[in-house]
Amino acid sequence: MWEVRLWDVPTGKPGRLLYKYPPDEWFGSIAFSPDGRLVATGGKKKHGIHIWDASNGTEVRHIKDVSNEGGSLCFSPDSKALACGKSLEPRGPDGRTLYMWDVASGKERVQFDLSVSWREAYHGTPLAFSPDGRILASVSGEWERTMVRLWNTASGKELCRHKGHREWVGSIAFSPDGKLVASGSGFNGAKDSSVHVWEAATGRLIRRFEGHHSCVSALMFSSDGLTVASGAGDSTILLWDITGRRPDGRWHVKPLSSRQLDASWSALANADAAKAYDAVWAFGATPEKAVPFLRKHLTPARPPDAKLVAQRIAELDSDEFTVRQKAAEELDKFGDVITPALQQALEDKPSLEKRQRIRQLLDQSREWTPEHLRAHRAIQALEHIGSRQAKELLQALAEGTPEARRTAEAKAALERMSR
Repeated sequence: MWEVRLWDVPTGKPGRLLYKYPPDEWFGSIAFSPDGRLVATGGKKKHGIHIWDASNGTEVRHIKDVSNEGGSLCFSPDSKALACGKSLEPRGPDGRTLYMWDVASGKERVQFDLSVSWREAYHGTPLAFSPDGRILASVSGEWERTMVRLWNTASGKELCRHKGHREWVGSIAFSPDGKLVASGSGFNGAKDSSVHVWEAATGRLIRRFEGHHSCVSALMFSSDGLTVASGAGDSTILLWDITGRRPDGRWHVKPLSSRQLDASWSALANADAAKAYDAVWAFGATPEKAVPFLRKHLTPARPPDAKLVAQRIAELDSDEFTVRQKAAEELDKFGDVITPALQQALEDKPSLEKRQRIRQLLDQSREWTPEHLRAHRAIQALEHIGSRQAKELLQALAEGTPEARRTAEAKAALERMSR
């Protein structure tokens, strides 16, 4: 008979009994909330998901009619939401296997835009939230088809997916800044027991580490996000330097020439994430030269002329196709700094074609262009440098146009550094 019970850590003795399952039942998974106040357990559909107050054993929420068989439970960083993934048939009544619930109300928060393919719809163990709770990572597929998928927790839309593991992924971890993800496989380690480190923005591989002889079941980044610890079924814990420049945990400075600085700046926009992050770490290892160089190339986002933007938005409704097309192309170059103007134009109930063009521009502004990726990675390098000069540059970037992605990222980096 299955029981859910709390244990006293100092003594190792059993404590409060939370729940005793009937003889024909079992629980699928268990999770503590990050604040330590709640415990969630899941099992078969007829018993649903139970959420308990860890201090007194009182059940505070019962989410009915959802199965957690063979799956996973994971609280959001603020302990206000609970993600549930299940990997065994039958799937939910609408064919879904991934859910996120509001803990306070017990209502589903978001509908995830899952693939109709049953092989891609499997979403079992493990699950992981990014540190800010805006992204949820889940595993789907099987064997060589296994992938890790990242989801926007507000909209339920898929952001990207990472492929390349040749067995089921058994562990996922986000870096402290949420920009990198580590994933480890496999089911029994026979085909693949590797650790992948990849970019959350693109899903592209940065590093692949091999050394375990069994399934990788646990992963964690160091507090500075530059080392990954992996634990596996072969009873080993390995530490991996993802930079290639810190074999003993300290930066080994290698000064860059002017030509190398220029090459590193170009590499930051590279579609090959491994080459791009070689440049991130190169900047990180030479702060005295890197910060002045980045100050010349990385500038705060500034809004374009409001009258010009309004004129181009108005031209999206022109009777002439060439005028409409040219206006759209010019607006696209402005990027995310004109998002408020485009959203306001949508609220004014434009014509069908103008509405479609505006929505397309909004979608394009969210895409990771090479220039967006370059700024994204450069800010990451500055955060790792962490010097007074690096903070001053981040502060200047944080004072840019609020709607710009680089402005928000600089603010977030400063907040993490202050902690």
